[in-house]
Order: sequence, then structure tokens, then C-alpha cells
Amino acid sequence: MAKDQSKVDATKAHRVKGAAVVLPTADKREQYLYRGAFIAPGSYTEEGLQHALDIGLIEQAPEPVDHEAAVAAAVAAAGGGAGAVEADQVPVEKWNHDRLNAFAKDNGLVIDESLNKADKVKAIADAQTAKAKADADAAAAENQQ
Repeated sequence: MAKDQSKVDATKAHRVKGAAVVLPTADKREQYLYRGAFIAPGSYTEEGLQHALDIGLIEQAPEPVDHEAAVAAAVAAAGGGAGAVEADQVPVEKWNHDRLNAFAKDNGLVIDESLNKADKVKAIADAQTAKAKADADAAAAENQQ
């Protein structure tokens, strides 16, 4: 595993990215956690978290997606009127993997289909942003000619 030299923030949630990790708990026990497990703030010692972060077994968990904000942004981007994006057209974690993959494909987005749903939703949002920027850059370049 690659080493992560950042300082652990014990007030933030973390996620296991290695196959497994054994973390010392705040009440002096040890707990086995497996890939993808959520590590709640305050449950484990800061030293144990720092060690696991340093050797690449855990990472800071991604911030939760604010679905209402995502819908509002999509509606605003679509002009908010006729043809505006409906709430069920914005990818969210409650969608299954097949629906997320199909959405990406249907919208010409390239994502890693092996990601978990939270990371897949983020990857779709990032790909949409990159595609919109590329489209805007291309349009601007075409207008300058």
C-alpha cells in the first residue's frame, strides 16, 4: 500500500481501503474491519487511525452527497424551465449499480464501473463537470474562429 503522510483528522469519518485493518478502540480493545467499512469518528484511538492512514489501510471517507443540492444544481444548469432535470434524473447512491452505469454510458461519461456506489456517484458528477467544461471550451474556441 502507498503511504499517506497526511495527519489523521479523528473528527472525520474514515473508510477502510485495504483488505482489512485491525484498529485499537477507545475502550482498549481491538476491532477487525474489512474493505469498505465505515470508521465513525471517536470510535478508535487517534494513534491507531494515524498508523492505519500512514500505511495506506484507511482513507478519509468522502463527504456525503447533498442530494437536494445536486438536484438544484442540475435544474439550474438545465435552465430551470421546460426541459429541466427532474429529481429522478440525478444520480444518487440509492440507485443500483446497473442504473448508475447505464446513466454514465447514456450520457457519454467514462467511469470505473468497479467503484462502490458513493464513489461512482462522485465519479459521474466529476465526469459531468469535466465534460461540460470541455464542451464549453470547444464552443468558445469555435466562436473565436
